Amino acid sequence: FKKFLGSSTKSIVRSVDVPCLVIKSNTKVVDFRHILLPTDLSNDSKKHIDKMHSLFPTSRIELLHSYFVPFEGRLSFYGLEKGEAVLFQDNIREAALEQAYNFYNSLSIDTEKVNISVIHEGLYPEAFIQEADKLMCDLIALHTTGNFSFFAFDLLEHADKNILITRIDQT
Repeated sequence: FKKFLGSSTKSIVRSVDVPCLVIKSNTKVVDFRHILLPTDLSNDSKKHIDKMHSLFPTSRIELLHSYFVPFEGRLSFYGLEKGEAVLFQDNIREAALEQAYNFYNSLSIDTEKVNISVIHEGLYPEAFIQEADKLMCDLIALHTTGNFSFFAFDLLEHADKNILITRIDQT
């Protein structure tokens, strides 16, 4: 598989008008019960969530939003006392949670089949795969717009799970 994961594959995935499913497991039956979707809380993510729900209407969708604290390791270098740094980090976390839940509440699909998790982590394939395992997801679905454009292809190289990559038309 890695022989085909070059710029040609990336070009094909970015240019097709239909979702591309990369089967990485040896399963013969493709029946996805738990689907992990990273979200950057954008309109493109909403379109992607709607599309995945329409493709897999009986599946449970696990949304994952990751955030990070700017300059987290260097806050003291910028003159913040430890208490101020903790307060700053707490404020960032609370804002990320509020944005994620507002996004979740604005979805047009039945949220009985959707869960959202917020993690304090960057988008790294290894950490993301651990979250997918922890949530017992059997499919990872990503879109190739915004923050996930390059991450989708990094994840393809590292994940042993099935991956669905969708191009979202920006209109």
